Amino acid sequence: MSLKYLAAFALVALSKPAPTKDDVSNVVKAAGGKIDVAELDAVFASLNGKNVNTLIAEGSKKLSAAAPAGGAPAASAAPAAAAAAPAAAKKEAPKKVEEEEDGEMGFGLFD
Repeated sequence: MSLKYLAAFALVALSKPAPTKDDVSNVVKAAGGKIDVAELDAVFASLNGKNVNTLIAEGSKKLSAAAPAGGAPAASAAPAAAAAAPAAAKKEAPKKVEEEEDGEMGFGLFD
């Protein structure tokens, strides 16, 4: 399923409660896209007369159900990164910074 049809459907739904295939086709064409009638028909068949708010609510439920699986590895990697940071800081030797001369003007930018 192509997301261009879903995006066009959502855009049309901002001004029209029940977007039609012609409305969605016009938006895709205006954006320079090509219309695949079979794919557009499949998208509208899967939408099954639902409005955008219903589709967003259903999608949010699916995303929130999948969120805990992706969050666990990132949380366990954070302490390891925090432990590595002090070790890297200890390895660096302080470098002596020399001030540059002001050049031809005779004054510094922040004097």
